[in-house]
Amino acid sequence: MVGVYGPRQGPRSAGFTERGVVNGDVKYANFATPNRTLSQQTSDEKELSAQLSRALESTIHLDLYPKAVIDVYCTVLESGGADISLVTTTATAALANAGVAMSDILSSCCIAKIGERLLLDPNADEERMCDGHLLLSILPSTQQVAQVMFTGNWPQVLSKEALQLATEGCLGLDSITRTVLRETVCQE
Repeated sequence: MVGVYGPRQGPRSAGFTERGVVNGDVKYANFATPNRTLSQQTSDEKELSAQLSRALESTIHLDLYPKAVIDVYCTVLESGGADISLVTTTATAALANAGVAMSDILSSCCIAKIGERLLLDPNADEERMCDGHLLLSILPSTQQVAQVMFTGNWPQVLSKEALQLATEGCLGLDSITRTVLRETVCQE
């Protein structure tokens, strides 16, 4: 579930900024994972929030919103694995639906490496078993990379394969996202 608030005037204490600021906030519902979470934000949620903010900064035209703040609140209702890629893609779709000026719709995919196998958008069990993880966010129209993050040990051949697989996944996801946005606009 994603909510977009803004652009709105930033706090006076922040002073004048020529570029707007985007704040990403990711939280898990108490029932989203097998482990119950506290009401305060966990370190994983803070990490996901920072990754989301960095990814969104690459596509939003923040120069069109001086002194403004755009808040993007994401609540994960059911964690099934590859959460950051889902959060990034849905947050971008929500921003587009809200009419925020962007250069492109951001598409994001995760790859898990288990031995020599590569899995696109792994589920939670596959993520726990993986010995390498890749997050790729791209701007599909130009295939410009907005964010890439490797964790674990990646041989060069597998890393190239994983990037290719993630790019194909992002492009496929982009066409679905654009179709859904078109249908939403036509219904309104």
